[in-house]
Amino acid sequence: AGSIVAFVPGISYAKSQVRWMPGYPAVAQGNAYLTLRSGDGAVLDAKEEHARDVLHLALGPNTADPPRWEMLNCMAVGQYLNHPPKGTPPNVLTYPVDFQPARLSRSQSGVVPNRNFALPPDADMLSRWVAGSAHEGPTRGLVVMARRDLRDEELFLNYRLNPDSETPLPEWYDDPEPEESRRRWAPDKA
Repeated sequence: AGSIVAFVPGISYAKSQVRWMPGYPAVAQGNAYLTLRSGDGAVLDAKEEHARDVLHLALGPNTADPPRWEMLNCMAVGQYLNHPPKGTPPNVLTYPVDFQPARLSRSQSGVVPNRNFALPPDADMLSRWVAGSAHEGPTRGLVVMARRDLRDEELFLNYRLNPDSETPLPEWYDDPEPEESRRRWAPDKA
């Protein structure tokens, strides 16, 4: 229990930067690789086509196309975890982590599977003001931690979908922790 078993990779968007996510305002449409960090409201987008330039920059120009997050770090597979089937409790959870680039060696920072979103250099001044300096400072990420001792088993992560969503929940979805989901999605937490 408590061991880090994977990373959730992706481009990290601070709450103030969500409007620059691909597909805004319908960012979740066609993107099953979004993860919300509890606490600060940052969103990680692990969809590889949204990070192609970032991955090529990190991995080098001769990288196979399309580049994949796990080419950067073999543990960057948290976006592929399944939700537990009905009657099965989740055996992992996500935990927010802030990587401090100034404290990491070049080789260490090279395997951090997250990058903070930054506006392109030609963005107008108003956009820069609205987005703020969230791309500076710590790199926002998520680790996947074991909730108990694990041995040769599939990892199951509670997707914790919003029980009050206007969009109907998928037919396959069964919430193994409904009280926790209600707490997580309470209006003051969203």
